[in-house]
Amino acid sequence: MLSGRKISNLQLAAELGKSLLERNRELEQGLQQMCSTNQEQLQEIEYLTKQVDLLRQVNDQHAKVYEQLDVSARELEQSNQKLVLDNRTAQLKIHGLMETVELLQTQVEELQHQVEELKLTSRQSQRSPCGERWPPRSTQSVCFDPDEGLDNLEVSVASWREEAQATLQQSLRALQTQFATERARREEAETEAELLARENAALEQQLARMEGCQSRVSELEQETEELRQLWKSQSSSRSPRSEVIHGLLLLNPEEENEGVPAAVKSPAVLKRWASEIYDHECSCVRRPEVVKYRGISLLNEVDAQYSALQVKYDELLQRCRHQDSELCESSPAPVEADDSEDDFHQPEYKDLFREIFSRIQKTKEDLIEHRGGASVDEALPTSN
Repeated sequence: MLSGRKISNLQLAAELGKSLLERNRELEQGLQQMCSTNQEQLQEIEYLTKQVDLLRQVNDQHAKVYEQLDVSARELEQSNQKLVLDNRTAQLKIHGLMETVELLQTQVEELQHQVEELKLTSRQSQRSPCGERWPPRSTQSVCFDPDEGLDNLEVSVASWREEAQATLQQSLRALQTQFATERARREEAETEAELLARENAALEQQLARMEGCQSRVSELEQETEELRQLWKSQSSSRSPRSEVIHGLLLLNPEEENEGVPAAVKSPAVLKRWASEIYDHECSCVRRPEVVKYRGISLLNEVDAQYSALQVKYDELLQRCRHQDSELCESSPAPVEADDSEDDFHQPEYKDLFREIFSRIQKTKEDLIEHRGGASVDEALPTSN
């Protein structure tokens, strides 16, 4: 009976060892996947940092262009103000010249009235006889001819009028040319003002775009910081986790035997340990359902839980071996009693191991399913 129990225990231990080796291989594959994902995240971080640098350069260039446009806008505003002042002075000059033209026109009208009055007086003098007013003094005396005086006066007035008209025409031409130049300058100033308004509108649009670029740059910087913090946390959690796993998996048999208390020998204690392992496995089954959306932390927790389960199972095997050795060294009568007790508790012990093995297989299948769902969830945001 003792050899059959040992054979069954060895078979169960071999099956559990195979399952644990398969689990270790799966965990190694998970670690390799984590390393590849970490490398991809590092490449993404480098790409994002390059994009942030490029966006900063573009932002600096936009700022320089905006400063240049601001300076040009100020210069154009100053030139516009100068043109407005020149236009005002030209309008004042035009008003003054118009007043002088009106004065000259009034003077011409007055001169025309004087000429008409002189003509009337000359006609009246022609109607009166010359002998009555001017008696002849002698034959050699020269008689005054009023027609000649009027002709000379008319000629002088006409020449003066022509000169005045010529000067007025010249002044009018000069005023017209000046007015045309002022009008052209005014049109140019209006076109420049329209161009300035359009440039200001374009600058406002560029400012809005630059603000959007700045907000995008800040968002990218926040994303890069989050990715860096995530990578740091993953790297920091990965290094102690690997050390813990290697420390748990590479325990010496002497240390395991030293940690086993000598008082634990009864199958009831073994039953209690089996119940603890069952509770731990149930928690392992429930834990992935809770943390299936946490990504890489799922593998860490499952790895730690299985390493703890392996340690407990190794301790259980060591205790069973220790108990068997003590039973062999003891007396025949107690051996028979112990054998009877073992025969009494043997089916329950085998059932517990079978239940442990079935639970391990279930947790293995559940973890494979949850890992596949988590990998699909991670692939979806990366593809987006």
